[in-house]
Amino acid sequence: MDRKKPAFTFRPLQYDRLVRTNDDIHASITLCPITRAFLSTPHLQRLRGLRQLGTVEHVYVNATHTRFEHSLGVMHLAENLCKILRRKAPNLRISDKDVLCVKLAGLMHDLGHGPFSHIYDGVFVPAIKAQSAPFEKSDAAKAENWTHE
Repeated sequence: MDRKKPAFTFRPLQYDRLVRTNDDIHASITLCPITRAFLSTPHLQRLRGLRQLGTVEHVYVNATHTRFEHSLGVMHLAENLCKILRRKAPNLRISDKDVLCVKLAGLMHDLGHGPFSHIYDGVFVPAIKAQSAPFEKSDAAKAENWTHE
């Protein structure tokens, strides 16, 4: 039997080493080995080619921002929020594992987006709402007020 080679491989991680990356908004973002492992996957690397601002850069030339950059910022802010909550509300008992999970959720929150996906929100969302007539009343109310944000 021939085994197919995986599409990607993980490199061995140095668990005792944190890496920092520079960011225009947040100055410096620390990447732990687990974060770096996720960042090296093709799923997250794909976000480098997706523009966060859609076609805005055609009007404002300097308005360039990828979903990858955006996801790094969200990850950084999510981690900071968890650490502040842990410090100010110890009764919540936020563990390191909780911080990591929220941090990774922030990093991966845009994985399902395709190119120019928000441009089509005004087309697809109303069409889906129109096809979703057999909802219960409470579900219909939720669908009526739904936005992706």
